[in-house]
Amino acid sequence: MLDTLTDSFKNAIGKIRFHDDDKALKKATTELKKSLL
Repeated sequence: MLDTLTDSFKNAIGKIRFHDDDKALKKATTELKKSLL
């Protein structure tokens, strides 16, 4: 569970880092929320 959460968080951070715009941020945040639920 924790490993999956960590990977999801890293993926979200990676998307924010590479795209760095509101759309990418919203998508990454949504994916992170899904991983938490």
